[in-house]
Amino acid sequence: MSKELDYNSIMENFLNLLNGDELINKINALSMIQNIEPAKVIERGYVTHITYETLPNYKNYAYIINKHIAVSGITGARMEKGVKSKRNYIESQINKLLKLYKLEDISQNLLEMSINLSLLTFDSVIKKSGNKVKENYKKAINDIEFLYINLKLSLKILAETLRENNQDLGNMTLQYVIDALKKEKDNIAQTFIKAYISNDDNKIKEAKDNYREWIQTTLNNYYKKIKYNHEHATMIGEENQIVKVLGNEFFDTMSSFLLYNIQTSIVKKYRNPQLKLF
Repeated sequence: MSKELDYNSIMENFLNLLNGDELINKINALSMIQNIEPAKVIERGYVTHITYETLPNYKNYAYIINKHIAVSGITGARMEKGVKSKRNYIESQINKLLKLYKLEDISQNLLEMSINLSLLTFDSVIKKSGNKVKENYKKAINDIEFLYINLKLSLKILAETLRENNQDLGNMTLQYVIDALKKEKDNIAQTFIKAYISNDDNKIKEAKDNYREWIQTTLNNYYKKIKYNHEHATMIGEENQIVKVLGNEFFDTMSSFLLYNIQTSIVKKYRNPQLKLF
């Protein structure tokens, strides 16, 4: 496991940046109400925030430059989940993670583990993939947006894997979205992707807002069809309370901070004259 990225230090540094901001008072208040550490408040809220951008299919997680797919969502998923056939073999990075940590530990640290899965995958691509895939990843890593798409894909794959192993997730909103999306598919995801291709900030914001609304509607419909216990309902309420109190803009800012640190870690590790990667 790559140790170049100190997750706890990143979260601590982000909290330190908020000193003197009124948001820190809100975080501390949520910490007391929900009886969790301030860093866990932010983590719980962030996972909930990006949960509402969970797309139905892996192919929807394509990284596109100038209307051309640079790294497809299918490729990203194959690199993380692995492939084992007579013609192809790609080592499974998710299986590596499952060997290193207990299911419960992964479940309770979803954001950190999703980052770990991304880093494991980058390691594998750089060291073992063919030149074309390696070159595409090398270019893509320089773009924060690719890292964001990849992080969301890692979270989805991680969550799906845990659910397949009958493990409840540490974020119940994510659990119900993953379970609901198994049953609900919609073309709205394509609208979301087209907005990113356009590079129009207003269209992207509108598409995000519309997609979040669709996810919420999907969840509400799903809730009506199933029975879920009081504990799950309480967790979902608390998770969404954090997002409501701190706001989506706050978590967008956190995204930029987090992704910049991930990018810096990757580039620093592979900026080696012998590797000739960056």
